[in-house]
Amino acid sequence: MNLSLRALAGLAGLLLVAAVGCNKTAEPPVAAAPPGPRMGPGGPPPSANATPEELFTQQCAKCHRSGGQAGGPKGKMGGPDLSKITEDPSKNADWIAEHVKNPKTHSPESRMPSFDGRLTPEQIRKLADYVMSLKA
Repeated sequence: MNLSLRALAGLAGLLLVAAVGCNKTAEPPVAAAPPGPRMGPGGPPPSANATPEELFTQQCAKCHRSGGQAGGPKGKMGGPDLSKITEDPSKNADWIAEHVKNPKTHSPESRMPSFDGRLTPEQIRKLADYVMSLKA
């Protein structure tokens, strides 16, 4: 009989928990953020009038260096020094623009985010031309 009382008490406890849980009022749904421009890694989207240097500082310098100057962290998590890219004859402004738009087209394992939709095609071209002007 003792076992039956324990089983009955356990069942009553489960029913009580279920009843209390079912009587909770649902939290009102949280409204989704309104759609807007996606944020780039360097902060809010740059203005359409941003100079190539401003684009580089806002969107690239967090991860990349140029000419050994201060920029992203060195090592496994940091991006390469972009002033060295001009040393590779297979890389030109078109290659860089494609890479900025979608890095996985050239490096499937790349951790670099895609800037397609974050920057306009004109801004991507400005960045590509600027990177090509960097020298180590």
